Amino acid sequence: MFALALLLAAAREHVVDSLQQGAPTVKRWGGRILVVVGAWLITLGAFAHFFADVFPV
Repeated sequence: MFALALLLAAAREHVVDSLQQGAPTVKRWGGRILVVVGAWLITLGAFAHFFADVFPV
């Protein structure tokens, strides 16, 4: 039981370290996606008549 607890603790530390190392990459890509979505929404708002003709509802 004690060995299992140590094994789980070591595995947990490994998972946490992996997540912490990957966090900056996830934040960077998340920021890029937000910028692209924001630019798309601004473009839709600025050229609403054009997009209404292209994508009729």
